Amino acid sequence: MSTNEPILIDAREAGRLLDMLPARVTRLAKRGDLPCVILPDGELRYSEEDLRKWVKGYRRPTPASTAGRRDG
Repeated sequence: MSTNEPILIDAREAGRLLDMLPARVTRLAKRGDLPCVILPDGELRYSEEDLRKWVKGYRRPTPASTAGRRDG
């Protein structure tokens, strides 16, 4: 990470990274399902590194029955 890149990002940027709406990012964070940082004023921010780890935690192997199958 270069010094020009932000340490924390907002819900809009997190949503762009995760391919979901910012409102969903915020909702997941508020219910404790998505890692976030709560700033002193109550605003939520997100670490790109934490979000990437979160996504990796939800990756699942492709079921054997569909591996290598071609549709169409």
